[in-house]
Amino acid sequence: KFCLQVVNGMGGIGKSAFTAKYASQWKKMYGDGVFYFNAESVASLNISIRKNLRRASLRSSGGGLFDDNEIFLQYVYSKTKVLLLYDGADDLSVLEKLLP
Repeated sequence: KFCLQVVNGMGGIGKSAFTAKYASQWKKMYGDGVFYFNAESVASLNISIRKNLRRASLRSSGGGLFDDNEIFLQYVYSKTKVLLLYDGADDLSVLEKLLP
């Protein structure tokens, strides 16, 4: 079961700082990991997904963004306490296809 929370607002008001502070303050609550994704573009998401695959000791499929994301989500589904932070997601069209 997942709960999705969104922090939204004008640029420069501290959304990224707020979520970073939350993650730092409550990281013990997320014992299976806190994973950050730069969601400013498809390219930055792809890089972030591959970095998080490595952090979780998983391998890229070599098949691209959506295949790698599916591998990562299977890892997430097997855990109980994971925090996923997607920062800079101004264009939700790609991100909504990647969320659990």
